[in-house]
Amino acid sequence: MSFFDKMKAKAGVGTAALEVDIIQRPMAPGDTLKALVRVTGGKTEQKMNYLRFSVEHYGRWYVQNASGGTNIVDGKIRTSFGDWEGASEVTISAGQTVEYMMEFVIPADVPGTGKTSHPLLGEFECKHKFYVRADIAGVKDPEYDTHFNINRQ
Repeated sequence: MSFFDKMKAKAGVGTAALEVDIIQRPMAPGDTLKALVRVTGGKTEQKMNYLRFSVEHYGRWYVQNASGGTNIVDGKIRTSFGDWEGASEVTISAGQTVEYMMEFVIPADVPGTGKTSHPLLGEFECKHKFYVRADIAGVKDPEYDTHFNINRQ
């Protein structure tokens, strides 16, 4: 690989691509997020070190604690996170596509999307995101993310 090819690969040109099809988008706590993740090889054979995923909930919200009080959560929590089993140390040939099916159940205690208010604590807002990244050795890693809404009744 020439110097210019290496520089283009570091910028993501001609390297592996990541495509995600959301098969089932969750709408409420307890629903399942189902996604088909495809990693397609670039111009040359490349090694995928791992395929990392996360289901994230971020913003500011409150939850009742076991003693009847209220806890404020301010930041981000991940209810699913890690490297996908069977997707580490995989060699992807030029133009080859490998597929991985992912399924995650949204926990029952996840807050709903959007703004809510508490009579004493004020306004809160929460958002939800599904994120995937393929770690390809020596090049810019392809990434994907999408937001989804969780409705609370």
